[in-house]
Formats: sequence, C-alpha cells, structure tokens
Amino acid sequence: MSIKITYGAFVLFLALLSYNKKTTNETYAIVKGTIKHQQENQILIIKESSVIDSIAIAEDGSFLHTMDVKYPQRYTFVNGKAQWNAYLENGKELTIQIDLDDVKHSLTYTGTTATVNNYLLEKADTFRSMYSEAAIKDLYLLEEESFKAEQLRQMEIFERFLSSYKNLPEAFVKKEKRDIFYQYLENLERYESFHGYFAELKDFKVSENFFADVDTLSHYNNEEDYFYSAAYRTLVERYCAAKAQQIADSLQITDKNISYLKAVSTLSNPVIKNEIAYNEIKRNITFVRDPETYYTLYKELSLDEAQEKEITKTYKELMKLAKGNPSPRFSDYENYAGGTTSLTDLKGKYVYIDVWATWCMPCRQEIPYLQQLEKEYEHKNIMFVSISIDVEKARDAWKKMIAENNMGGIQLLAPKAGKSDFIEQYMIRGIPRFILIDPQGNIVSANAPRPSEKEAVQNLFNSLAL
Repeated sequence: MSIKITYGAFVLFLALLSYNKKTTNETYAIVKGTIKHQQENQILIIKESSVIDSIAIAEDGSFLHTMDVKYPQRYTFVNGKAQWNAYLENGKELTIQIDLDDVKHSLTYTGTTATVNNYLLEKADTFRSMYSEAAIKDLYLLEEESFKAEQLRQMEIFERFLSSYKNLPEAFVKKEKRDIFYQYLENLERYESFHGYFAELKDFKVSENFFADVDTLSHYNNEEDYFYSAAYRTLVERYCAAKAQQIADSLQITDKNISYLKAVSTLSNPVIKNEIAYNEIKRNITFVRDPETYYTLYKELSLDEAQEKEITKTYKELMKLAKGNPSPRFSDYENYAGGTTSLTDLKGKYVYIDVWATWCMPCRQEIPYLQQLEKEYEHKNIMFVSISIDVEKARDAWKKMIAENNMGGIQLLAPKAGKSDFIEQYMIRGIPRFILIDPQGNIVSANAPRPSEKEAVQNLFNSLAL
C-alpha cells in the first residue's frame, strides 16, 4: 500500500518538526495562523527593507513558524502585493488570521502578544489619519510656536491612547512612551527642511532655541530603543550625519560616506555601530570613490560574521574594477548616429563614459556640464560616450532627448537596459555614473567625477597624457 503525501501536509510536517525542536527553548517567537486568498506560497518577513526570513504556507492556507527575535520589535509580512505588520517577541506566541482580499478588515491577532499587536494596529490607524499628505503640508506650514504646540498636543493624544489600553505589559508601555517622545523629537528635527520646502523659503532657518527639546536627548546608544523605535533610529542616524559633517570639515574629507562611518565609530554601543555600518555599506559600497578605505572602516565596526561575509564578497567583486584592471566591455550597442559601436572600436583613446537614462533627473542635470567638458577637450585624445539604460520601448524618447538637447559625443543605447552585461559587471546600482577607461582598455576610474564636479574632473583629465 502506498501513502500519498500532499505538499501542504509535507510543509506542515516540516514546520511541526521545527516547532517541536525550537519550543524546547524559550528563545524563539512562535507565529502561526491562516491566510486566505494567498498570492504566493510563502510569507516574506521584512525588516529595514531587507528580507530576513520566510514562512512556508500549506495548501489549506495554514502556516507555522519559529523565529529567533533578539529584540522585541515589529516586522513587515509580505505575500504578493499584500502586506501587514506583526510584533514578535521571544518566548511569546502570535496567531494571525488574514484574508488578502480585505487585509484591513480581516486581520486579527490572538495569542500572548495579541494585545500589543492590536494596540499597534490601532495606533497606526490613528497615525495615518493624522498624517495624511494634506495634513502634513498644513502642519509644516505652521509657524514655529504653533507647530511645536501642535506637536505637544499630538504627543498627548498618543500618550492618552496608550494609557487607555488595558493589559499591555509594563516593559512594553515604558518602551512605547519613549517611542512617542522620540517621534515628537523627530518631527521637530524635520521642521526646518519641511517648512522651508512647503513655504518655498529656500534659506529658511529656525530660531536659536527651536531644537532645545531635541538637545535634551544626550544618548544615542540605547540598543533596545534602536531596534524598536523607527523614530529613535532616525535620530541616531541624523546625529551621525551631523557628526560626519564636522569630521569632514575638520579632516577635509570629500567622501561623505567615509566621514559617515567615521562618525558611526564615535558611538559607544557596538551593536548599533554594527547595524548602521552594515546598512550603510550595503547601500553605498558600489557608489564610493574609495571602496578600500570604506571597506576597512566597515570591518572595524562589524560584529556579524554573516554580514561581513556578504559585504566582503561584494567588495572582492568591486576590486576587479580597480584602477589598471581590464575594463568590462560592451559590444554592438545601438548608435544614435547609425550602426553599432563596441568598446574595442575606441581603442587607442581615453573613453569617458556617462551611464544615464532619459527618466533620470540628476542625469539630465549633468548634460550641460558634459557638453562644456566635450568642448574643452574636443582636440584631446579622449572620446565622450553616453550609454542610455532606457528600456526598449523608450527608444523614441531617447532619440528625441538627444536631438532636443543637441547632445554630442557617441550616444549609445544598452540592449537590455540596466540588465546589460556591461552595466552589471560595473556593479552600477544608481545613475548617473561616470567611468574613465585608458587607450589600452584598462580602467582609470570605475567611478569617475561627474562633469558638474568641474575641478575634480579637470584634475583627473589633466593628470593624463591627453
């Protein structure tokens, strides 16, 4: 006799094995439940825009998962285009029931962290109603005294709401009170830039004592609050940004990413330093002009072996683009002037490459600077090449922009847009990006100065035998 095991039964069997293994120790959070009208066969768990775990869903929509949650905090759960939040805590259990056809009205929580999750769900609804797009504009158009008074009123609303909620754990209430205060401080810090933007006052500055309450926050090393409170994380990161500017000015550092990691190193909490450094280098390592210094600074702050392994892998790939190494090549790219062009066609000349797209506003802002640079060096041994990563259906828009702006140099269209081999081999994660290649096809700079950085790009060009 044969036994037929369905996929759903198999998933549940594996989950039960994991459940039985992990629940012998109270260092795990347990999350389970049922999902209706699922769009995919798994739930992604996201924190800080990164997928950190996933939950398999059985055929009947049930799921069961155990997760090591070092710091009690909120996570975003994603299935297809639907998403919702869940607060998890080690040693505690949460059951979620949800219908993805009506997430807002169907989402229910039960279990030992249900009260916290229900509180946070209601708080989020209140927050959204108070901070609509129109309400934000009206709020930040207020004059200083009125804005601060409104912020104090709103802080009181959230504090009263917290006090009215029954059966919340005492430790959670204390943490939530701090979060409400941090949100107040964060909004104060935003006021100067937001008021200037909405009031169309380009050089607006707040009065001398406006940030007095923000200045009362003298600690930026609270590990628990850093992982729980998004507002506190923002305050810590803004403190680091201000510190980075001081360091850049005193040490004459031109790369803000390097001065930022130096600022992070001044914090006293090693876990917070590790977290910020990892998130920063993960986002920026392919953009910096001096990845070696950047990577060295990161290594000094890193505590997590898996994270360091991930960054090291990226760094080693990036080092293939170091000065003097053979450049990745492009072949038979469509030329606006007709025919196709390959990098090998340009051998014998320096090649300054602009990777851009018609939809990219910073790219378009570089056009007049690039045109000036082309005129300045038109009789030198250097070719100016612009490679558009516009998609195939935007070919007409690409041609139109070249014609309307009288763009010079060699204008090329990458065949697979941002997925073209040349683009991926140069690890381009943002544009505009400028690259300089020597007459032998070797890299001079994989991340060259932009034309708008007039002094830097002229110094680079003048250092060559053009």
